[in-house]
Amino acid sequence: MEKQHFLTRLGQWPKIQFSEVCITACGGSVQPELYVRDRAEPPRWLFIRRLGDSENHDGLLALYSQWLTEFHQQRGTDFCLLPPFDRAFRDELPAQNSDKPPKTPPGAALRPLLIAER
Repeated sequence: MEKQHFLTRLGQWPKIQFSEVCITACGGSVQPELYVRDRAEPPRWLFIRRLGDSENHDGLLALYSQWLTEFHQQRGTDFCLLPPFDRAFRDELPAQNSDKPPKTPPGAALRPLLIAER
């Protein structure tokens, strides 16, 4: 995806402040997919593209994170971007030996929500 297309796509959702670039496998897809998401609870996800096995995923995370930073600078939003998410979302998955019930059903963190409103 070209940079300008990415920036235009983010601009189509002016009420959402996307803050993270994530790579995950969703929807039964074998190929990993690239998303941007916000910090809302639950987070809103925007699908960007599928990634090939031969592509440098870490390099793409860095590139799209840089573009996301530029997007916020162009909009004049002073928004602190978090570092790219770990591919496995280890921090979001419930601990297996925890006595506390998880906030979300197991595996829900790996299923992006569809953005219904602009």
